[in-house]
Amino acid sequence: LQTVCAEFSDVGFPVSYSGPDRLLGWCKPNALARAIANLCANGVKFAGTVTVALTATDTVARITVGDDGPGIPMTARARVFEPFFKEDASRGIASKHGFGLGLSIVADIVQGHGGRIELQDNQPNGLVVTIDLPNGPSAQPS
Repeated sequence: LQTVCAEFSDVGFPVSYSGPDRLLGWCKPNALARAIANLCANGVKFAGTVTVALTATDTVARITVGDDGPGIPMTARARVFEPFFKEDASRGIASKHGFGLGLSIVADIVQGHGGRIELQDNQPNGLVVTIDLPNGPSAQPS
């Protein structure tokens, strides 16, 4: 997670990380890095700043990616994980970039790890994506 955030910061995007330097657990590191990179890319496209945080218990690793952009309307949240769905118009942005695959890829990666993903409003504005992944000896991605 730190590497993904550093790569965005190194090219001038305001992406920050908070959390432990290391977390031992079973995962597909390249897939998980891609999921977080997709979320950060969406964040810097629609917001000013992006924050990535990691917390863990004995059973769950929680990753949150928050931004201060316009967010995603509640009515579109169920559909944003569908392939090729783009909600740019509701954000007031006429985007010709992307194919609407980023969040569906994120959802597939999270599900492949046996996890869950949730979208919430950030305060005072923006979006927070919360990913909960199983953590512990029995947690192995498929």
